[in-house]
Amino acid sequence: MKKKSFTLTAKIFLILIIFAVIPMDLILIFMKSRFENYIISELNARTAQTLTKSEEDLHETFDRLSNLSSIIVSSELLKNELQSKDSYFKKYKVFDDVVYQIMLNSVFDANKVQITIIDNNQDIYSNWEKNYHDYTFLLDKEFVKQSQNNKGYVQWAAFSDAFILEDKETDKYIGLSRSILNETVVGNEIGTLIISIRQDQISKVLEKYANPGDSIYVCDEDGQIILRLDQGNGILSEAASIMPKEYYQDVVEDKVKSINGSDYLLCNYNIDAKWTMNGKELKVCYFSDYQDVMKQFRVFTKQMNILVMAALIILIIVIYFIAIMIVKPIKLLAHHMNQYDMNIDTSYKELNVKRNDEIGHLNRSFYNMNENIKELFKQIKVEQKVKEQYRIEFLKAQLNPHFLFNTLGTIRWMAIIKKADNIVEMIDALGNMLRYSMGKGEELVSIEEEIDNLKGYIKIQNMRYGNLCETRILVPDSLFQYKIIRFMLQPIVENAIVHGFGKNKKDNILTIKADTIGDYLQIIIEDNGKGITDEQMVHINQENCENSPEDSQLEYKKFNKIGIHNVNEQIKIRFGNMYGLHFERANDSGTSVIIKLPLIKEDDENYEERNDC
Repeated sequence: MKKKSFTLTAKIFLILIIFAVIPMDLILIFMKSRFENYIISELNARTAQTLTKSEEDLHETFDRLSNLSSIIVSSELLKNELQSKDSYFKKYKVFDDVVYQIMLNSVFDANKVQITIIDNNQDIYSNWEKNYHDYTFLLDKEFVKQSQNNKGYVQWAAFSDAFILEDKETDKYIGLSRSILNETVVGNEIGTLIISIRQDQISKVLEKYANPGDSIYVCDEDGQIILRLDQGNGILSEAASIMPKEYYQDVVEDKVKSINGSDYLLCNYNIDAKWTMNGKELKVCYFSDYQDVMKQFRVFTKQMNILVMAALIILIIVIYFIAIMIVKPIKLLAHHMNQYDMNIDTSYKELNVKRNDEIGHLNRSFYNMNENIKELFKQIKVEQKVKEQYRIEFLKAQLNPHFLFNTLGTIRWMAIIKKADNIVEMIDALGNMLRYSMGKGEELVSIEEEIDNLKGYIKIQNMRYGNLCETRILVPDSLFQYKIIRFMLQPIVENAIVHGFGKNKKDNILTIKADTIGDYLQIIIEDNGKGITDEQMVHINQENCENSPEDSQLEYKKFNKIGIHNVNEQIKIRFGNMYGLHFERANDSGTSVIIKLPLIKEDDENYEERNDC
């Protein structure tokens, strides 16, 4: 059975019904529950900034206490005095001076911060009155003991009982303790620093941004309330039963809780882990009155009902016009795509390629695709034409090679009989070249095979012209496994002998080098001949880089049957435009031809790469 299809217009209206009309009805039905969550979020948003400020101020208070302790334990004057053999009175005098100078630059009230130092002799120095009491019992406090094992790091104690004997039993303190080291981190302990502030200093920070009727609790990770600021509203017991359950959740969201018949919004934040108190992390919980917010709920719901209905009507009208605007140009584009024929030259003027929306992007993409396809087919035709020309030339070069090879064999035996050794060597070299040219039909050969053939060619030229040049082949054995195009090097060497050395018969040196650079193979053929001018070199390099395969045929007749340009074009067609020949001036004189090729090992028989630049 054929599957029924819908037009784009029908699909748009179907989407409207499924994703607009039906959801709108559901929104009206579930309006109350949805907007209640919205109101909770709004209330949370209004209190978020307040809680953030409270959190920042609380962390800043702890941070300042920590910084105050760092300044004291870092005082070289104080550390030197604690290690000296001066009298207790003089040490106390230095302690007072150091603390006085530090507190002048501190935000804390010097009368509300208790600073105590106990040295290794258990002498006690403080900025508060000891009244001749022995306070060495402070060393037995658990958080003080732990700080002595922390190598100078801070140990905190939250809401501990008062340790100053004259204070009331109800007074609570937040304190820190850290060792004073003669050298930072790695030094020896020379004393213990204890800094304390009253609980009411923390309460002021928490109440600073609280709203009337809010209840604030500080609890530890076990859910134990260690500080309450609830203004006597009687929700302590039930709040305490909620917080331990909420604490163990990975993410605690703001939720509405019903306590004693009233709704409260629970908001909370964790005190930074670095301010761990008594070995436990602390959480601050705010309970905000939710009743006033609910009064606005009904009015808000009625207004939203009207807005939803109006939005639904507007949405239907808008989608109707959107369907017309979208469907028409898409149908036109689809028509051109269905009627597309590469052999017909069509301008597609009906397609608006100047539109700045997605339809315009589609039109431009289709237009560009059409142009690219045409260009690609043109390029393929040109490349096929050039490849066919190379194949014909190669076939011509192999015209009746077996007859020539057999004839050379006969001449060789006649030379042997006549004992003409030089003729035998020349025939052997030429025979090897013919055998190499006959090959096995492979286009790629190893560097070793190409160099062996090159040696035979150079030997023939030296015998022909009487030791024309000295040949230096500097190719590592490790590179012999890599493959290059057959007969690629001979035209370049021939060009160096014919044009580079010319009529000069003395001190001619031909150097052939190879190496790997990164992920490609570089072969350099260098001669010390007469060289070429800078203008000619620029011209040749530009032709090698810019000429298309078709353009290079204009230069083809200037060179031998294979030719340097043809070698360059063979490389580019075979491997891509990023490879090929480049001419440079040699160090003293002459010319260097640099050949850049991909790394192809003997087992990469089906290598094919085109990296057109």
